[in-house]
Amino acid sequence: MARRVLSHASALVVLGVVACQVAPIAIVDCRSTADCEGGTICSPDHTCISKPDTMEPPPPSTHTGDLITWDATGTVPDGSNQYEISGPWFLYDDCGAVLPQIENGAFDCSPDAPTKNCCTERDASLVGPPPLDDAGWTVTAGVPGESSGSACVRLTTAVHEIPSQWGAGLALNLNNWGAFDASRDHAGARIVGFSFDIESGSSADTTLLVGVGTTDNDSHYKPLTIPVSGAELVFEELPYAYSDPPNNLDLTAITRINFATPSTESAITYDFCVTNLLVLVADDSPSSSMPGTGGTTASP
Repeated sequence: MARRVLSHASALVVLGVVACQVAPIAIVDCRSTADCEGGTICSPDHTCISKPDTMEPPPPSTHTGDLITWDATGTVPDGSNQYEISGPWFLYDDCGAVLPQIENGAFDCSPDAPTKNCCTERDASLVGPPPLDDAGWTVTAGVPGESSGSACVRLTTAVHEIPSQWGAGLALNLNNWGAFDASRDHAGARIVGFSFDIESGSSADTTLLVGVGTTDNDSHYKPLTIPVSGAELVFEELPYAYSDPPNNLDLTAITRINFATPSTESAITYDFCVTNLLVLVADDSPSSSMPGTGGTTASP
């Protein structure tokens, strides 16, 4: 699966390069696209040009964003925001699928494998919140109206040899392990996605698969290179799904936000923190009015 995901991401990069090579035809001077005729756009050098067939859609408009805050246990408390979002962060990995195959002889793990037991190896220097106190991640509480807090991961994924070696993921529950209905208005606002910062403890750029999970165990996501500030996860722009053929995203069945660390042909160490998590609402939704939500604006 990781190979398919990465090949799809590479294909998108190639298509983007091809799109940039299209030579548009200049027509007239302009200040903005509003000064141009239908089917044309205003270029950076202020000329109306024909819109290339392969041109990507414009980025989403600026959305109103409201801060989501969690406590020292990594849980967004019930009633802490007007969007009815509540639930804990958690870290999951592929060891529960790989270890049984080693034990029953279905998979021979090399003693020279870069990770223990040929599955995700968590960094024991990070310890998760009680009661599990599990290794590989940690959380810091935020301050309502001021900060979200942080959720951090440090682990190494296995070399991908069998399907069970899919990697790991950090996720935030949106409705305490149940379905969150993002299709309806919440306090008069229509949720269109999320925004966040991802800090990285690595000197090299690293790619995560960022998206949302659903009740049918599907996941809709996009590749995101970190570190990044103000990254947007907009529902209508999630191009991939694990299912084959891909299912449409069911906004009534979203369960979590995922920050997945895929297993690939080489072992990869992931070291990052998610901070400044905002709920993004449609431009026509009213600004937040609930005290302590930290209403702000997230740029695309």
